[in-house]
Amino acid sequence: MKKKRHIKSKIQIKIKVIRCFFLIILFLAPLNYGSFFEEKFWPLAVAIILLLFCVLKKRGREINFTIPEFLLMLLCLSYFLSFLVAVSPHQAYVGFLKYIFYFAICFLAGQLWGGDPKGQKKVLLTMLSAITCGTILTFLAQANFLHRCNFLYKERFCSTFQYPNAYAIMLVATILLTIYFYVVSTKKWARGLLLTGWFLNTVAFYATLSRGSLLVYLPALFVLLLCLAKEYRRLAWGNLLLINVLGLISTNFILQSPNVKTLFILGGGIFLVLFLNFLLAQKFIRPSLVVGSVIGLLLVGRIIVAPYFTEQVLTPQLTRLAEINLETTTVGFRFYLYQDAWQIFQKHWLLGTGADGWIVLCRYVQGHLYNSAYAHSSLFQTMVESGLPGTLLFLGLFGFVLGQQIWRWKRQKSTALEKVVFLVVSVIFLHSLIDLDLSFTAVAMYLFVLVGFLGSEYRFKPADNQSLRFVSLILASVLFISSLSMGLACFYSYQALASLRINQLVKLTMAPQYEQDLSRAQKLAPLNPLYASHLGLIKIAKGFQQDSTTEIEEGLQHLERAIALAPYQYETYVTKGVVLGQLKRYEEAIPYFEQVITLMPMQNSGYQYAMENYVQLAIASGQKKHLDLARQIYFRTVEQMQKVEPERLAYWEGEKLNEAVFLNYYAGVVECLEGEHEKANAYFALALREPSPVMYEELRAWTVVNQEMQGLTPTLKANPFYVKFARDTMRKFRLNAEGQA
Repeated sequence: MKKKRHIKSKIQIKIKVIRCFFLIILFLAPLNYGSFFEEKFWPLAVAIILLLFCVLKKRGREINFTIPEFLLMLLCLSYFLSFLVAVSPHQAYVGFLKYIFYFAICFLAGQLWGGDPKGQKKVLLTMLSAITCGTILTFLAQANFLHRCNFLYKERFCSTFQYPNAYAIMLVATILLTIYFYVVSTKKWARGLLLTGWFLNTVAFYATLSRGSLLVYLPALFVLLLCLAKEYRRLAWGNLLLINVLGLISTNFILQSPNVKTLFILGGGIFLVLFLNFLLAQKFIRPSLVVGSVIGLLLVGRIIVAPYFTEQVLTPQLTRLAEINLETTTVGFRFYLYQDAWQIFQKHWLLGTGADGWIVLCRYVQGHLYNSAYAHSSLFQTMVESGLPGTLLFLGLFGFVLGQQIWRWKRQKSTALEKVVFLVVSVIFLHSLIDLDLSFTAVAMYLFVLVGFLGSEYRFKPADNQSLRFVSLILASVLFISSLSMGLACFYSYQALASLRINQLVKLTMAPQYEQDLSRAQKLAPLNPLYASHLGLIKIAKGFQQDSTTEIEEGLQHLERAIALAPYQYETYVTKGVVLGQLKRYEEAIPYFEQVITLMPMQNSGYQYAMENYVQLAIASGQKKHLDLARQIYFRTVEQMQKVEPERLAYWEGEKLNEAVFLNYYAGVVECLEGEHEKANAYFALALREPSPVMYEELRAWTVVNQEMQGLTPTLKANPFYVKFARDTMRKFRLNAEGQA
């Protein structure tokens, strides 16, 4: 008996250690760029899987799997089947691994804290603390104590998530949990901390300027009040009004003053909130007086102040929150994303296209110019990625949680904590239907922790657990080996990739080391086209510097391998085509750009590169047929614009394919070389309406040369260097054309 007790106590100690490590990981995940980037995900995955192995070993046959865990296993299988037919194999495999990770998160949350309200509160407080720490860092960035670009996106707060809307929905979840902990807390210091966090997160929420989150935030607050016991509602209601009004006012002034004033504004707001709550606690004032005062201030502000001082008082950014209608460009834009996603789903409804299938295929079906990596909807994203089976499992998972909570509520079994956790799950899930929240690993991680809590009551019979345990071990092993391998690949390739990103050049002395590192990375992550592509670029750069044809050809072979690994990704074709163009192998380059046009007919990259190479080929060979082919490329952009649906034309304002600066520049050069000077002038004039910094001098120079050839006095002044270059190009083309004749 003593031996058994000793063993049991040892197991309990080890479980406590596992819980501590899990909480640490949970705290760090959102602070590490939301664990969004691939290189940030692998260490996280390895750590979680090690914890899962420990729990499986320590608990052994005592483990009973829950229905959400089983559904997540099936969802993993669905993503694996999608990987087998994926349009982007590497990203599809990463997506499959991420769902194994989410299964592990749900499993650990349910096994470690299922049915343990005290433990669940610790987890929720850890999540709340992590988001609040991110909020504090964001305010420090707004006050210019930290680098702003790490915490703000286009003057909108995004904290460590890099995307304001994902941060906003996490703030909504945090605020709901904070309110719950505030009303149930009995300690004064804890209430003070919670009120401070509540105010800070509310200010940050409004500073995200997220309209979609606002749509779920306001109803969620109302539902939360219904979930609270009657004795807490008056206190919560008073603070809700007070903190939201003060938060909105503070946000308005903070957005106007991105400096140290931010901290003084926040300090003043926190003081007011704490002081009024102190007066309430001492019964110097009543909650109804606070509510009445806030409502009075709102009415005075709305009726008297706002009509006269709106422009001076309200920041332009804050008015964005009021622009929620279907006429708003960004709101209407979402519906077209969903329309395009539905179109892809109809073609790949059985197994989907694998993770990241949207970004690869949306460019082929898009009805207007956009470059969104996500469908801005977890539902449509899942439909595209895993087809009908994955979509049904995804909806079934949250449908089960909903049904379970309704059943418990009807039988009065549901606790206040369960209701709040379910409300948070509902808020994140509903918002994810109109945005890309679940694409952030940390957001999905927190969501599946909560699902693990809610689904922990309903478990399979012991007879079924053995097979599920075996499946979970296989999935965990796959994630562990793959994460370790791909994490090492990221580690080895980091220096080489960073050097190419920053310098765009490779030092000859470092080339062998970079080659070795990328070769290792390629072996560790054989599906990733990035390593093959960069290895090819390094070999080509080395070949240029050493004048080695062998190195260049080897580099081109690596670029071809990258294309084979990602046949639907336009970037791989652009890379090889550009390199061939730099080698003056224009005829070989053009088919790659034609493939780019095929993959994304509504974006101008392929047309631009193809036209440039036809022009260069014409100049080098002197053959006018290449000028005709370049002209046809331009006409194809006109034809594409004629296919645009009338309701989408508004999204093309200033971005029409046939109005692009580069295309009109080359169209003008074509006509100038052909001797069609009036047409050339028209193209150059169109391009000069919105000149890009790169082409500005070239455009003016060609305009001058074209007017000189017409016998006119140039109307523009141009850089003599570029004018000479244009004249030399004309001379070279004529000499080559005469040679052909």
